[in-house]
Amino acid sequence: MKAFQHWRANDLKKAFGLEEAIDHPTLLNWINEAYPLDSFDQQVLTRFQKEKIPYIDYLNEQELSVLITGRIMGQVNFETPHLRSFIGHEIKAKVNNELFSGKPDWTIAWGEDEPEKPFFFLQENKKSFQSSGEPMGQCLAAMIVAQQLKQDAQKPIYGAFVMGERWNFMILQDKIFSISQTYLIDNEDIFDVYRILKVVKKRVFEEAGIAHLL
Repeated sequence: MKAFQHWRANDLKKAFGLEEAIDHPTLLNWINEAYPLDSFDQQVLTRFQKEKIPYIDYLNEQELSVLITGRIMGQVNFETPHLRSFIGHEIKAKVNNELFSGKPDWTIAWGEDEPEKPFFFLQENKKSFQSSGEPMGQCLAAMIVAQQLKQDAQKPIYGAFVMGERWNFMILQDKIFSISQTYLIDNEDIFDVYRILKVVKKRVFEEAGIAHLL
C-alpha cells in the first residue's frame, strides 16, 4: 500500500499508463463555462482579497486551509444533507492490484459519515512542492481512487491543487488527465477561480441528481 502523499504525477503516469493531455476538451469546457457572479459574490471576494491575501506569505498550512481555501469553498457552498465536504477523511480502493489509501485535504462526495462516492478533490500545500509532498500527485492519486469507486471511467473526475495563492484545476477521464493554467487569487483571477468552482458545483449536483438544491 502506498499513501497518496508519496505519489508524484510522473510515477502515477508510469504505474497506471496515464497520459497527460494539454488543453483537453473536457477540461476546457469546464474552466471556460460561463457562470454569472452576482454583486454580493463579487463584493465578498473583493473584501476577502483585500483582507487576507496580503498576508498569505505569512500563513502556515492550517491557516491557509481555514482562512483562504476554506473561505472560498465555504462561499461556493457544496453542503447538502447527503452530498457535502469531507476534510481529511480516508478514501481507499484497489487499482491494478495496488491498494490506494489516503486522506485528501478536501473531498466533495456523496455520503453522510464518510465519503462514499467522490466527485471533486482539492489538495493543498503550503508554498512549494517540498512542503508536504506534491499536491498534484496527491490529487491525481485520489482521483484514480474515485474513478475506481465510481466504476465509470468515462465520467470525468474533477480536482484542484493549491499552493498559496496559486490554483490549478485538473480532470481525469479514462486514462487521460489534463491540468489548467495557473490562477492567482491575489489578482482578478480570484473571480475565475470562484466561477470554476461554481461550475463544478453545478456539474456535481447534476450528476448526483440533486440539481434542484443549487
